[in-house]
Amino acid sequence: MKDNSKKTHGSIEVYLPPEEVNALLSALNAIAVADPENRTARHAERLKQKILKHGRRFTDKGTESSVIYFYNEEAATLIHLFSFFTLVTQKPEMITDFFSQMGRPRKE
Repeated sequence: MKDNSKKTHGSIEVYLPPEEVNALLSALNAIAVADPENRTARHAERLKQKILKHGRRFTDKGTESSVIYFYNEEAATLIHLFSFFTLVTQKPEMITDFFSQMGRPRKE
């Protein structure tokens, strides 16, 4: 899988084709409209609006693409939002326990 991101000047540069931009913004929108007063929903709406306003579309060798710059805090928020999104949209039996396989336990 091609690495579609790189860190530049305190931000993370992410290249996405149109279908992935649509999927990203659709997921953010689903979180945002679920409960607009919820803090998580407000974060999703802010990220969606930022991408719509500051994302850049371009054509490279005849292929449409986009670039979005995320600050580290925004990238962390995005990861949190998607773990939340997956939790509420997947059937519980479809969620695999990857947590127990992650890293090593912290010493107490």
